[in-house]
Amino acid sequence: MTKQYVLVTAISHFRMRYCIPVDELRAENPEASDEQFDPVSWANDCVTMNEVDEFSQAHISEDIVDSRVVSEEEMLQQFDEDNDYLKSWTREQKIDHVQRWKVNF
Repeated sequence: MTKQYVLVTAISHFRMRYCIPVDELRAENPEASDEQFDPVSWANDCVTMNEVDEFSQAHISEDIVDSRVVSEEEMLQQFDEDNDYLKSWTREQKIDHVQRWKVNF
């Protein structure tokens, strides 16, 4: 019988904060009139465009989406799909990585 694994899919939720000086936003948008310049909207756009370093973050929760038992072959296939940068690892390296599943606090 082939070895089996439980594959759990979860989503982590984080609260992210960003902080941008208004004068810097203004300097980035010199063409906008005072009536057009809305610093909150400009800041929101900058965050949406991934142009801002984070100010702080806090983990809120982790929600399980689904769980299922998979064969070793299914696990290895999922490993390669999710970690394409590790595809060059040997089968043994991948299995060894999964075997060290327990977080050591």
